[in-house]
Amino acid sequence: MNKIIKQVIELNKNKKEEAFVYIVKHFDNLLCSRINRVDELYREDLTQELVFGLFILIKKFVIRNYEIDDGIFTRENLL
Repeated sequence: MNKIIKQVIELNKNKKEEAFVYIVKHFDNLLCSRINRVDELYREDLTQELVFGLFILIKKFVIRNYEIDDGIFTRENLL
């Protein structure tokens, strides 16, 4: 989870594409499980919608006053 938090911070600060790719790969199993529930005809569209929704959700996160202590974030540091 700490790696995801670091990538969200990186994405919101520097707009690096690698951070978003890492986050999408982390949630790949969850996305695939949802995508496989729909008809094959709609899977590509659903994939794009889910990835875009994930991007919008990540952009809404605001993480302030965070401190990295040996790679561990404490709950007080996250909003």
